[in-house]
Amino acid sequence: MLGWFLMLLYLQGYGQVVNIESKRIITDTTGWSGGVGLSSSYIQNKKELFRLGSKAHIQWKPTRKNLFLLVGEYGLTKGSQNVFQDYGFGHFRYTKRLKGRFALESFAQAQYNKVNRLRYRGLLGAGPRYELVSSNTWKVFVATLFMIERDVAVDGTFFEGGRLSAYVSFTYSPNKFLQIVNATYYQPRINLLSDYRVSGEAKLMWKIHKSLKFVTSYYYSYDELPPEGAPKQNIRLNNGLKFTF
Repeated sequence: MLGWFLMLLYLQGYGQVVNIESKRIITDTTGWSGGVGLSSSYIQNKKELFRLGSKAHIQWKPTRKNLFLLVGEYGLTKGSQNVFQDYGFGHFRYTKRLKGRFALESFAQAQYNKVNRLRYRGLLGAGPRYELVSSNTWKVFVATLFMIERDVAVDGTFFEGGRLSAYVSFTYSPNKFLQIVNATYYQPRINLLSDYRVSGEAKLMWKIHKSLKFVTSYYYSYDELPPEGAPKQNIRLNNGLKFTF
């Protein structure tokens, strides 16, 4: 019973708002970095359940003022008769550091989520980012970006228009073993402020080896006007291992 409860908590859904800020690796050095993960499981008792997940991100910082980030993820969870989860996305982001603590970001993203009745979502956006706090233990960033969005639901209905994407994020690193990362997004539609999305993700990462971390993450999202038949609220709680380079 406990195992099914934890599985259902995880399967509350992968939110339609993708939290890219948590994938960013905060570093003052140049070069390549990233992480990969692959998981699968099969459960059989009264019911059969199969789960497959994969994620990868790679970051390239050729100079201290330029950063390129590429993120991809896929997940599938299904039983003998029902599909509980089926999603995938790809995201590319470029950050150019300007004078002082300001930076300029631009990004492109494509995703789908069949359980949330989203056949396709494409995003293209840009905007300023500001480093509010910078120290050895704390880093805090705020940003407001404008993006063009195109959505196609599984029933064929679609939306095309503009949104704002405002976020605040922080990274807390009290020592070389422990790190806490949090990001919160607010994304209202420009011409209809009552159509908005809110999402947040908190991660606690504990280094157990030079390239291996234990990660506990909590994800929450809310979409005021989702595709018809899709849930407004999504929650995910997960524990796992992460390999970084």
